[in-house]
Amino acid sequence: MATLTDIFQMVKTDFSNLTDFRLRGSTIEIMTCVSTITNHYVSVFVSQQDNAYVVSDGGWLAKEYYENSVSYEDEMIVQKLELQYRKYFGVETTLHEGLVRYYYKTTGKIELVSALVYDVSNYIAAVVNSHSISYNEGREQSQRQRFNHDVNSFLWDKYSEHLTFNDSLTNCHPELNSIKFNAIIRHHTDTYLIMYVSGYSRQNFNKDASEAYTHFQMVEKYSQGAEFIKIAIINTNANGYVPVNANSYLKLLQDQTHNQLVEFYKDVNTLMQYVPLEVSEPIIDMEK
Repeated sequence: MATLTDIFQMVKTDFSNLTDFRLRGSTIEIMTCVSTITNHYVSVFVSQQDNAYVVSDGGWLAKEYYENSVSYEDEMIVQKLELQYRKYFGVETTLHEGLVRYYYKTTGKIELVSALVYDVSNYIAAVVNSHSISYNEGREQSQRQRFNHDVNSFLWDKYSEHLTFNDSLTNCHPELNSIKFNAIIRHHTDTYLIMYVSGYSRQNFNKDASEAYTHFQMVEKYSQGAEFIKIAIINTNANGYVPVNANSYLKLLQDQTHNQLVEFYKDVNTLMQYVPLEVSEPIIDMEK
């Protein structure tokens, strides 16, 4: 059985293995084991300028490399948090060539570089994580409820005979039992799986798109040969719908569904092309 010190050495080794580097000209990128809730590991950039060592974020925060965009409504709150983090970690900021904002710390002692790497990487993670929190949950919930209500009402009006909401594929693979779809339309041999994509913030909108993609991907993996028609309905009126930020997520989602995404408030007729209106008509027993 391992001793307590053996456990410590194992943890130390494992954490060290999470750290890597990449040479970038006169700068070295250090890929740390510090992670963000946007599923990125933090990198810092170390260079030597005159007699000082500089550890910076490389401008990646400003470039939104960590998917750390902020909605307009949250800017005031986030700015206050960033100021507190900068004071706590002792981080300074500058505009590189007047264009990109950098966050950095400097030291004249090489033995302090590790401490600066620790401070700057944790500062980056704290800022990114603060950007990823919704500070307008009431507005998020209100906008999402309104969109869900509009889509649900439309689906119920057209396809109520064969429609269920917040349902799963319970008769397929056990892995699919816990996966909920916003709506499922079952008619004869056809099953239509429908996911909604909305969000008051860009992070929440992209999260919705990612969740829909994952759900459809799971169906493809565990469907055991069964075929389903996958449909994603997009809220293009959502505050979080920013095409330049969301397009990569929506492209993956469209590739996964093999169908054009339905922009509900722009062209709901696209949905009716995939789910014909005849589906809504009850089956009549002609022998009666």
